Amino acid sequence: MIRGIHHVGVNCRDLARMTRFYCEAFGFAPVDEGFGWADEPVMDRIVDVAGSAAKGVMLRAGSAISNCSSIPLRLPTSPGRSGPTIAAIRISASM
Repeated sequence: MIRGIHHVGVNCRDLARMTRFYCEAFGFAPVDEGFGWADEPVMDRIVDVAGSAAKGVMLRAGSAISNCSSIPLRLPTSPGRSGPTIAAIRISASM
C-alpha cells in the first residue's frame, strides 16, 4: 500500500547554489555529507544512461525531503526513454 511520497528529486546545474537556495528560502538542512558516483555500471542501469555520473545531497525540512542532484544529462541507453527521473514513494508492508 502506498502511504505517501518519500522524497522529490530535483536536477540542477549548480549543486552548491541549489542547496543554499533550499536551505535559505525553505529552511531545509542537509541530512548527510551527500552522495556521488561515476564509473558505476549498476547506476548506469538504474538511470538508464551509459557513463552516468552525479553528485547530490538529501535535504530535510520537517517531514519534507528533497534530493538535489547534479546529473549531466545525456541520452538514455534504451530507445524511448527521456532520461533520469527521480521519484520515491513511501509504502507499507501490510495490506
